[in-house]
Amino acid sequence: MLALGFKIHDFGHKVAFPGLIPAFKAKKKYDDLLTLIQTIMNHRIPTTFDGEVPEFAFGHAERRWKIGECYDLSIFPGIPKGAMGTLTTAVVLEGAKAMALSFHFEAENRSLIFQEPMTDAEIAAYRSHPETYFGVHREVGGSLKTPLEMFEWLHKNYSQTPRVRLLEFLRSAPDFETLSKLPDDELLLLYCERMTGGLMARAAQTPPPPA
Repeated sequence: MLALGFKIHDFGHKVAFPGLIPAFKAKKKYDDLLTLIQTIMNHRIPTTFDGEVPEFAFGHAERRWKIGECYDLSIFPGIPKGAMGTLTTAVVLEGAKAMALSFHFEAENRSLIFQEPMTDAEIAAYRSHPETYFGVHREVGGSLKTPLEMFEWLHKNYSQTPRVRLLEFLRSAPDFETLSKLPDDELLLLYCERMTGGLMARAAQTPPPPA
C-alpha cells in the first residue's frame, strides 16, 4: 500500500524533507490517516488462543524482556552491581538484529537506554507478533528501519522528561547556550534528533549475534 497526496506538498510516498524534525512534524499532522493505513497493512489472524507469540508458546524462542518487569542492570557495561531498573519501553532494530531497551534507573531516577543483540528465532518471533513481543499489547507499526521511526520512538519515550533533565543530557553539547534558550517542545525535538544519529550509528556497528 502507498499513501499518496494530491497537491499536498508534505504528504505522500516520495515527499522529501530537509531533516528529521520537519519530517516528524509533517507525519504528526496526518497521524490519523497514517494510523489507519498501518492498521490495514498489519491486520492478521491470531495463531494461538491466548494471543501469545507462537515462537514463545511453542518453545522456539524465549522472552527475555517484558515491559513492566524489574531487572538487574549490572549485566550492561558501566552499571554498578545490584543496580535495578524497570523496563518501560523497548523497540526492535530489525536491520541491525538488535533491540533498544529503555529502563527507569530507580537509584538515580533517570532513564537509560541499552542495546541488545537478537537471534534469528527472536527476530522471527517479533515479525509474527510485534504488538505483544515484549509481553504487553502495544500498537506498533513494525520494527525501526529508518531514522524517522527511531526519532518517533525516542520522542514518545522522552515526551514526559523534565526540561532540566534534557538540558542535563545535553550539557556537553558545544551549542549548549543556544539549546538552553529553546522552548520545551523544540528542545525535545533537537534532543531526539541527536539521539537518533547516535543510536543509528551504534546500530550500524553492532556485530551479528551468535547463531
